[in-house]
Order: sequence, then C-alpha cells, then structure tokens
Amino acid sequence: MPVTPHPPLITRLPPGFWLVLDAAFGALVALWSIVELQGESRDPDPLGRGLPHPGPAALALAVGTIIASGMVIALRRRAPLGASLALLATWVVFVAVDGRYWIAVVVCTTTIVAATMVVYLLASTRGTWIGLRALGVAVAAGALALFGHADLRQFGYLAAIATTSAWAIGYAVARHRAYRTDLARHERRLVHAEFVEQRLEIARELHDVIAHSMSVVSIQSGYGLYVLDRDPAKARSALDAIQATSQSSIRELRNLLAVLRAGSGNDGTDGLVPTPRLADLDTVIGRTEDAGVQVDLRITGTARPLTAGMEVSVYRIIQEALTNVVKHADATTAVVRVDYRADELAVEICDDGCGGTAAPDGHGLSGMRERVAIYGGRFSAGAGPDTGFLVSARLPMGGLS
Repeated sequence: MPVTPHPPLITRLPPGFWLVLDAAFGALVALWSIVELQGESRDPDPLGRGLPHPGPAALALAVGTIIASGMVIALRRRAPLGASLALLATWVVFVAVDGRYWIAVVVCTTTIVAATMVVYLLASTRGTWIGLRALGVAVAAGALALFGHADLRQFGYLAAIATTSAWAIGYAVARHRAYRTDLARHERRLVHAEFVEQRLEIARELHDVIAHSMSVVSIQSGYGLYVLDRDPAKARSALDAIQATSQSSIRELRNLLAVLRAGSGNDGTDGLVPTPRLADLDTVIGRTEDAGVQVDLRITGTARPLTAGMEVSVYRIIQEALTNVVKHADATTAVVRVDYRADELAVEICDDGCGGTAAPDGHGLSGMRERVAIYGGRFSAGAGPDTGFLVSARLPMGGLS
C-alpha cells in the first residue's frame, strides 16, 4: 500500500501558531519603535534645522500610533477591520497635529509595516474586492501625508508603493491558491470520470461474456432435455456444446479477472479487459450455430489493422448482436457483414427472425451504442429492410493504418 506523503511543515502548523507569531512580531515591532523613539526624542533635530523639542503631547501621540501599529500586526487575523480603523485614526491625528520632528521617521516606518501586512492578508485571504478596498484606504491614508509637513511627504509615496506591492503579492498568492483548489477539484472529477468509465467497461465485458454463453447454454440444455429420450446422440452433442461454451466463458472470465488484478497493461485498452480479436469470431459463430442459428460471415474491402480497443468493440458488438438473435429473434439464419471502407468500418448483423427483440432498451443494445460512441461512430438497431432485425455500426477509421 503506498505511503501518503507528508505535507510541508508550514501546512501542518495549527492556526493558533500564526496568531501567536503575529502577536509576538507586533510586540517586537512596537518595542523596537518605542526604543528608537526614545533615542530620537533626545535629539529631534539631527540635521540642525532649528526644530523645537517635541512636547509631551507629540511624544504621547507618537507612542499611541506605534502601539496601534503593533496591535494591527497582532490582531490582523482576528480583527483586521477594528485594528486598522484604530491605526487610521491615530495616523490621521499624527499627520494633522505635527509631523516636523525626526521621530516621524520611526512612526511612519512602523505604520507602513502594519498597513502593508494588513493589506497583504486581506488581499490573499478575503477576496479581490476586500483587498482592493483595503488598498484604497491605505493609499488614501498615505496621501494624507502629502498635505502635512514636508518631512512626511516622502512617507506618503513610500506608503503607496509598499501597500500596492503588498496587494499585488497577496492577490497573486490568492489566485495561486484558487488555481490549486480548482486544479485539485478538476483532477478529482477526472479520476471519478475515469473510475465510472472503467466500471462501465468492465460491466460491458461481463455482460457480453455471460449473456452470450448463458444464452447458448440455456438453448442447448433445453434442446438436450427435449431429445434426451428420443435421440441420446443429439442430447450428448448438446451437452458437449454446453461444456465447450462454459469452459470458454470460464477462460474469458479468468482472463478478465487476471487483467483486473494485474492493473494497467500495454495493449491499447488500458489493461482493463482482455483483447479478443476479429480472428476469434469463429468461436462466437460456432456457439451461435450450436444454438441453432446458421451464421454467414462476409468480410469485404481491404482489411487494415485496427487498434486493440476498436477490435474489441467490433468483436463485442457482433457477439452481442448474435446473442440477441439467439435469445429473441426466433431466427434460423443470420448474416454478419464487416466492410472495410476508405474512411470507416461498417458492421451489420441481420437475421431472418420475427423482426424484433425482447429487450429493445436492455443492457446489450446500450453497451453496443456506448462502444460505438467511444469512437465517434454511428449506431442503429431496428427492423431489417425485408424481415428480421438489423444492427448497424459505423466506426471512423481516420488515422488508422
């Protein structure tokens, strides 16, 4: 039994791991920013431009913005909307109050990091429109810096570039995830369709093998019982026919089961079924004649090799049609025509019986119709032109040589 491969470690981590990771990273960013803010507050004018020392209110607002940024990072998976609104409010106040101080570098950097992470998360997990709305809000918030102090304008451009890039990456990740999901669903549908087709193919083979052999056995056994007392030699002949038919059917069933156990083969039929050939039609014809119906096989045209699958289909169509003749037609003769034409293979089976079948919608006709449909051919079954019943199949031979 094949061993199920282990998924990557990143997919086996519990959801709580990412929440803890976000909280730890948010706390780390906020702590680092506050430490940097304290260092910058001691020398708010490193370029010597004559800026005043920031007051307690400006420092408190900067610390509040940094803490809001850390909360956004920590809560972006659980409450991205509420945390983002808190960050947006503190950012608007910070820009509106005063952005001249050098501490704005720390505040803006932290805010951009938080906004970028939120935009990426929403774009990659919440759908295209929610991601676009988050991007629009982030870009609009960054644009506010363009109306503030000149020291903040560069951060407005940086915020627009960073959040747009985050949205593009998140959107690409979301599309890749959706593609993988659709691909997995498509593969499941293909596997299911293949499984159904294999079941139908096996069912057709079992039906053709069993129906034909059991029909012959039933007729021969009835005939044997009828002549048992009057003509023991004919009864013995019927028993010999039953024995030969049953042994042949057992061999076919064993071959079918052996192929199923062995798996896929290289014979052109995916290894699902044995591959009888048109050269084996004598066996089918012999069984049919043993059941009391004389068969005339007529092969016309220039014979060309067929694919293994098509040859199996033609064989089974003829076999099933002759089985129906024996079971339902009350016929004494049947004619099988196989005509190799320029672009198609024409197969016809007609009889001189009562002109009908006891099961027009049975599995036999359905199986023949399905076999022809596989190759894009045409199938018909109905009353013959003069008398009896006619089965006709036309299978394209394009590309065959």
